[in-house]
Amino acid sequence: MKPKIVTKDAFHIHGIGVRTCNEGESGYDGVIPKLWGQFYDQKIVEKIPSRPCQNIIALYTDYEDGVSGHYTIMIGAETYSPEEVSEGLIAKTVPSAKYIIFTSNKGEISKVVPETWQSIWTFFNDDSSYKRAYTGDFELYDTRSHDPNNAEIDIYIAVK
Repeated sequence: MKPKIVTKDAFHIHGIGVRTCNEGESGYDGVIPKLWGQFYDQKIVEKIPSRPCQNIIALYTDYEDGVSGHYTIMIGAETYSPEEVSEGLIAKTVPSAKYIIFTSNKGEISKVVPETWQSIWTFFNDDSSYKRAYTGDFELYDTRSHDPNNAEIDIYIAVK
């Protein structure tokens, strides 16, 4: 896989989030699917002010111990109003960073997202020329992901 590298300025996200770890998400009792359900059931995106676009972001941040430790996952959207946080939501600023972008295959979203993460872990295990920064990684859900049975997403991994 030839990496696509970009640099992004800092940006602000509002949404909902929980703490978890990869080990806890490996079975059927993971909290991430429940968080997605809450996001859609409570129409969280409609509570986020001043959105520059319609994209949804799943942010992985506050890493404790790299890939094996706990982290916060936050599902939300970018906002131009970082201080204007709606009740029940949390806010995060994603710092400016260099990212490698991994694009999923097209397919059922519940399959292509974990497959892409598996490819990411393999990439970093096999390629020592890139080191993860663990400052904030995110899944970008844009117009290509509107059909959950034929979705394509990008996953941005912060690198040093």
